[in-house]
Amino acid sequence: RDTGLGKGGSFQVIRPNVGFTSKDLPKSALDSYEKIPDIEAQSLWEKDFNYFAEKCGHTREEVCPGETCTFRKRNQHYHILTGSVLTFWETIKKAVDTVKIVRVILDCGRKIVGLLLPASVVPALIAKIKDH
Repeated sequence: RDTGLGKGGSFQVIRPNVGFTSKDLPKSALDSYEKIPDIEAQSLWEKDFNYFAEKCGHTREEVCPGETCTFRKRNQHYHILTGSVLTFWETIKKAVDTVKIVRVILDCGRKIVGLLLPASVVPALIAKIKDH
């Protein structure tokens, strides 16, 4: 995608697994890519797009650290704790190193605010909250 910075402009690369690159790339970076026919590019794009929907980038090299890995994964699952979190605040603080508050707009348009939780703490935190 041309960012419109003129004759010596820059580009953003859009990858099928992670979307837009986080920074603009100079046109000289295009030298590291090989031009292929559109139909072949589309086929490769769709293959990777589908592959990375639920699988991480490690799985091809078979060095994935585990089921919770999100490296280069297109679809990622987030755990957000909402509701009366102050009731369980001490329990949450013990389970989570850093508390991050997030606002999410759901597909249905509903907005929620909650605490973003790492997947690794969810099972134990649920058990502790149920015991509370």
